Amino acid sequence: MKPIASRKIDTLDKRSCPLRETTSDSTITALMVIIPKGEIVTFHEHETVKLDMPHDNALVIALEIEGATFSKILVDTGSVVDIISRKTLQSLEQPIPTIKPKTTSLTSFEGKSIRSLGTIVLNTRAHDLKLKVEFTVIDHPIPFDAIVGCPWLHHMRAVPSFYHKCAKFLSPTGKKTILGSQKQA
Repeated sequence: MKPIASRKIDTLDKRSCPLRETTSDSTITALMVIIPKGEIVTFHEHETVKLDMPHDNALVIALEIEGATFSKILVDTGSVVDIISRKTLQSLEQPIPTIKPKTTSLTSFEGKSIRSLGTIVLNTRAHDLKLKVEFTVIDHPIPFDAIVGCPWLHHMRAVPSFYHKCAKFLSPTGKKTILGSQKQA
């Protein structure tokens, strides 16, 4: 089958250590492993057979945060921050790390301006890839457990497809797909 879309993924410098920790400006830490050169992420039409078509649903995935699986995580390519609500944090069974006070003005879904409570670094996992992600914490009702935006997608090296209702990425053990849920969207 012919791929609908593809993107070549860059590899780390071969001179670098095969297993290393990197930190971005937004303090997202990723455990990076050399991905085999030439690996390509592709999407195919046959991957849509189980979807209700036509659709215009949001991409909503499940993601493990601090050891708990949340099934209503919105993938938002227009968000420059990763967002988690105070309500979601309170549902974690483990002690919650301290929120670093850092007030930021955000625009809500309704176009209203809301102020964040600060930021918090939490462990996330998708398949075998673990990331420490800096979430902006809000005390405002949202219809999702969290919102992952461009920072998370970039550090996962994930390629989302809203048409295919999934996000794909390369991991040390091969190509992985995070399926979206039309029901949760």
